Amino acid sequence: MVSGDAAFARPGGMTIPPRQSGFLGHARTVLVAALLLALTLEASAQLFVRLTKGYWWWDVTSYAASPAYASPAFRDHRRARHVFHNEALVRFEPLPQVTFGAQPDQHFDTLNVNRLGFRGSEISSPRGADTYRIVVLGGSTVWGNGASDDSLTLPGQLADYLQRHRSIQATYSRYEVINAGQQSYSTAEELDVLVHRVLNLQPNLVIVYDGWNDVLSAAASGDAGVTTNWTIGRAALQLETMESPVPIWQLAAGRTIQYFERRSVVVSAVNGIAIRVVGSSPFVSEAGVAGQRPVAASAIAANYARNIQAMRAVCTANHTAFVHVLQPYPGSGHNGPSGSDEFLPLSKASKGAFAQLLGATYDADKQLLARVSPAHEELDLTGIFDDRSDMVFWDFVHVTDDGNAVLAQSIGEYLLANRIVE
Repeated sequence: MVSGDAAFARPGGMTIPPRQSGFLGHARTVLVAALLLALTLEASAQLFVRLTKGYWWWDVTSYAASPAYASPAFRDHRRARHVFHNEALVRFEPLPQVTFGAQPDQHFDTLNVNRLGFRGSEISSPRGADTYRIVVLGGSTVWGNGASDDSLTLPGQLADYLQRHRSIQATYSRYEVINAGQQSYSTAEELDVLVHRVLNLQPNLVIVYDGWNDVLSAAASGDAGVTTNWTIGRAALQLETMESPVPIWQLAAGRTIQYFERRSVVVSAVNGIAIRVVGSSPFVSEAGVAGQRPVAASAIAANYARNIQAMRAVCTANHTAFVHVLQPYPGSGHNGPSGSDEFLPLSKASKGAFAQLLGATYDADKQLLARVSPAHEELDLTGIFDDRSDMVFWDFVHVTDDGNAVLAQSIGEYLLANRIVE
């Protein structure tokens, strides 16, 4: 008898090689089976999401321990749920010179992305002679996470305020405010956006509304010079403040994870469930606050100030006015968060350390920028909500439509009082 693994000969002398077995054969079988199972599970999940219109999937994969729309800061939770559901459907893509941005031409009943990839209505080019054009750069707080309409974002409400308070003697008959914010952007990416995507829009004024994302990016990565989106492996800028660049293998792994996290229902669900169960995401690093590579507030502030100064210099060279706004967050004034810090995408052990780092960095930001920036180009809004007893923040940094109205009015008053806007 011949064993199953032994070679045997056909008539005519041809030899048949032995059948593969052992570890490699079993490993290949297991790998193929696992791949087929994963594809089947993902296909089923995608079908289920389509049949349920995505609401169930968004609830499970939301980054918080409970859905953001459940925040008591929202008066109409059903409307808020619909707003957040639409935001979860927005698609993103890699961009030249910039890490990523929203895909152009996306339209929902609560938000629109125009042909340039910015939130809001279409932008005329060139700028009209009677139009004073303002571009607002920032992260998701400028983009308008939680805003129930394009017109109720911070840029949208700023445009309305300026138009309503326009002087009869004003040089321009129309104020246009372009929302160039993007979810998770920090000052490093905004500098790239300013140079490569904003200057050709011929703005009269650029407003940078920032502070929070730079701290979270550094806290998560352990590097004051890393760009935003604290997910593992986000590409690092080669800045003077960096001791060493992010290893190429980490960049590749991070890009791969981000790709599947944005496109896979299963990977997104694993991420959301992990946050609900253990308080942190398996796709989020906390090196800067968890002790592996603690980052100093002074280093974050130095990098932040350098990027702000670089944006100011770019605007000056292009004869464009510039204003930097230091954004508020729960705890920056006396008005605390809406209930708790459960929406903060860090583990429970890291939240206290992050709060201390955030406060120390803001203090350092103010001191540095006060020394190097013209007074009329710096607006500190960290205590803007101190006199309000109602809930303005619906999470760790984002505000409601009413909060955006307060911010827009404060910025508008500042621009008019300092004669920055004509």
